[in-house]
Amino acid sequence: MLRVAWVFTAIGAITAALLPFQWLAVKLALPLRRRIPALYHRMVCAILGVRVRVIEARCPSIRC
Repeated sequence: MLRVAWVFTAIGAITAALLPFQWLAVKLALPLRRRIPALYHRMVCAILGVRVRVIEARCPSIRC
């Protein structure tokens, strides 16, 4: 039960900390608007203990 409380508190704190920066980046059309969600999800996955394994490289262009 303590771990669940820690997870919810940590995710809430990260969300509260990054949300204003994401909002501002979207409003000002900054390149950071694409990096913040990736950072956020990487941190949430680390808190939850999710491991991501890349099997193949990502396509360099949209037309794969």
